[in-house]
Amino acid sequence: MSTYKKRKPYERYPELFKLEVVNAYYESGCDKKMILAKYEIDHSCLRDWLKKYDYNWKKVVLLLSKERVNDMAKYKDLPLDRAEAQRAYKELQEQLELARLEAAGYREMVKTAEEEFGLPIRKKLGAKQS
Repeated sequence: MSTYKKRKPYERYPELFKLEVVNAYYESGCDKKMILAKYEIDHSCLRDWLKKYDYNWKKVVLLLSKERVNDMAKYKDLPLDRAEAQRAYKELQEQLELARLEAAGYREMVKTAEEEFGLPIRKKLGAKQS
């Protein structure tokens, strides 16, 4: 099964997923119904993807490997050892706590301004849009 999360009806499939499905179809020798069931896709999607990549399916393998390399590039900046990862985690936790404190401060400032000066700062639910 694929590593992709189930998409919402209005979302497009990622290109890497399309390449993975086409590659699985050509490499496995399974019929279309099995591929449709395995990847939980509509028959029209598979038909369109096979048309798109049919002219040279070996190119699909090349594209798939390039997409995977690009996908992995996102993770190149991750720390390599445990101590470095823990330091990065601690730094991110501190940044998160600071952001939470700032947000609480802003909320308190807005509340005080609304109470002391009678200024309606926050958007009211159901208010008319102008």
